[in-house]
Amino acid sequence: MEGTTEPIIAVIGHPIAGNPTQFALETGFAAGQIDCRVLSVNLSPSKVAAALAGMDAMNFRAAWVSPTCWESVQNSQATDRTATAEDSQIEPAVPPPGAVATLESVGLQAEKISFDLVVHETSADVSSPWRLCSMKQKVWGPLASHVLDRRESRCRNLWWIDGRSDRSSDSLMIQKEALLNQVKATKNHRWDTLNLEQIEIIRSPRQVRSENVSDDEVDIIVFSDSEDVSLSGWRLPAHSLTIDLNENWDPEYLMLWDRLKLTSSDEAVGECIRGADVHAACLSELTKTLFDRAVESDVFLEAIDEYLGV
Repeated sequence: MEGTTEPIIAVIGHPIAGNPTQFALETGFAAGQIDCRVLSVNLSPSKVAAALAGMDAMNFRAAWVSPTCWESVQNSQATDRTATAEDSQIEPAVPPPGAVATLESVGLQAEKISFDLVVHETSADVSSPWRLCSMKQKVWGPLASHVLDRRESRCRNLWWIDGRSDRSSDSLMIQKEALLNQVKATKNHRWDTLNLEQIEIIRSPRQVRSENVSDDEVDIIVFSDSEDVSLSGWRLPAHSLTIDLNENWDPEYLMLWDRLKLTSSDEAVGECIRGADVHAACLSELTKTLFDRAVESDVFLEAIDEYLGV
């Protein structure tokens, strides 16, 4: 018998304790009647490359990668691609100037790219057996669109909080173009008036400028690669939607965002989508991507809340 008898998905991180992803996936798979095993593995950075090779050999379907393993996975992928290019005497592909950044076009250049899932590729034509994907890039736009629709508002400004915002101007412009493409891909007219000049990539939430916003406008604030940014004393701005894309299961961090969400009952104060809410949507998207099966994000969110409440 070739391959595995059923799909296997790994959840990797260092440390992995306290991560609800395995429990949430197993709960969602049971609800969707999906036959798949999920394994959580604590991987130190030095063991990531060997682990990916082993998962390739054992034909794992995919691996959810916690932020603590992002750099190690990316370094392993860069090594694979360089070796393939040298073996074939073909230079690694570089996107043309001004090209929109995607996981495929950027490849593994010097810049760190956003991803949270690696999917196993079985084709012999690929330079690496693992394809990097970002579920967060797929879900944050639709999540924001849902709020805009409910409030019958349009996005006035997009504030993207990124701890790496001190990069070159060319790199920042590529990221802005990618963000604009992500929201335009939702096909929601609430984003129609948003342009590159209305997207700001900043390092701290305190750089968000409070300006007069009309009743049919919302400022959207996204915490991206910003776990080092302290939120103490920060409040949700009026007429805003704040989304946390950080995957951080520290209890104090979770409590902080829970408090922010509790303060958002008044729409004039602003609304909040926590990292746990985003994670549940990501796992729902993962299920759709890998198994073409619909499992509502609420199923995963209930499992996450149950796990974290134990």
